[in-house]
Amino acid sequence: MKHAEFVDWRVWKAARVAAAGAPLSGEDDPIQPGDHVYVVTVLERSRLGDLSFITPNPVALALNVAINAAKDADGIRHGLRPDPSKKPGQPAWVPPAQLGALYECFERCMIAVTFSFQAIEAFANQLIAEGLTGTIRLDRRDGPVDWGAAEVERRCSTEEKVSVVLPEVSGLKSPKGTKLWEDLVKLKDLRDATIHLKSSNQYVRGRPDDQTLYFQLLNADLLACPKAAVAIIRYYSAPDSLAWLAGAETQL
Repeated sequence: MKHAEFVDWRVWKAARVAAAGAPLSGEDDPIQPGDHVYVVTVLERSRLGDLSFITPNPVALALNVAINAAKDADGIRHGLRPDPSKKPGQPAWVPPAQLGALYECFERCMIAVTFSFQAIEAFANQLIAEGLTGTIRLDRRDGPVDWGAAEVERRCSTEEKVSVVLPEVSGLKSPKGTKLWEDLVKLKDLRDATIHLKSSNQYVRGRPDDQTLYFQLLNADLLACPKAAVAIIRYYSAPDSLAWLAGAETQL
């Protein structure tokens, strides 16, 4: 089913009715074949009052945030015009007038990186909650443990979920050792540098910088971050099971 059939590609668990049925609760008209149905969230006492809306897919939201941030960062990066140095061998200088744009570029990069990784984690948690019945045995330093879905979501790293738990849930081979895994590791490393920001990621003293987060972000292919997330999600999805994912893929 094509994502364009629905009101927005970011909706969650949308479907098209195959056969006629009775009206839904609170509705007058009966359900007709071809009608669209959605999961709905109902809020009480929100800042907008009592409210209901079609529930968004948090994975799709995270991907959309990451994709837009990556594109914004790339546009800003290409628009910077450092002043060339008048002294041979000296680097160009980003003038104070352009610092706002440079810093915004860094901020957009950080958003793209973190939300790309968040999309993978949210997707893994969805599959685990829906597909892990009973428990799964996992190796730990103190010996094996048998954890249910809630414990796995809370205590396993995203990498372990992708490489160990999801293969068990889906019946697919672990992506470890493949290009998919290599791209995921690169994304994780950049995400860790962004989130944890150790001193070595913040500033290098006494020599040209070739390792801080700023160096990495200015040299990164930012769209590769959401692409890595989409690739992992697509790997663990049946070909036509996630109509919303095509919405993300059309933006990459």
